[in-house]
Amino acid sequence: MRYVLNLATPLVYTCIGLLIMAVMTSLIGKGGMLQGVGEMARAAFPFVAAATLVPVAWGCYRYYRILRWEHGERDGDCRSCGGDTSQHNGRYGAYVKCRMCGSKREGWH
Repeated sequence: MRYVLNLATPLVYTCIGLLIMAVMTSLIGKGGMLQGVGEMARAAFPFVAAATLVPVAWGCYRYYRILRWEHGERDGDCRSCGGDTSQHNGRYGAYVKCRMCGSKREGWH
């Protein structure tokens, strides 16, 4: 569960970037009415490729934090497991949720 909680968002953003790059690659060699779009795709491709590397680096960083936590090298704020926590505002007020085990507690700690 902790892998899904921590790595799903970077993985989704990476897939979106790869999909955009695939569409841009298919437009680059087109002629006729799509020639202008293909030239814009060629110019923008390096920037989209660089922007796709950002969620890859983000996912690697989160995976590194999970590995450190699993080996006991990292202490977080969770009272149950010592994992990283995130702060949320819910229906009944502020609460903190652990990113590793999913436990919740009331308030901002």
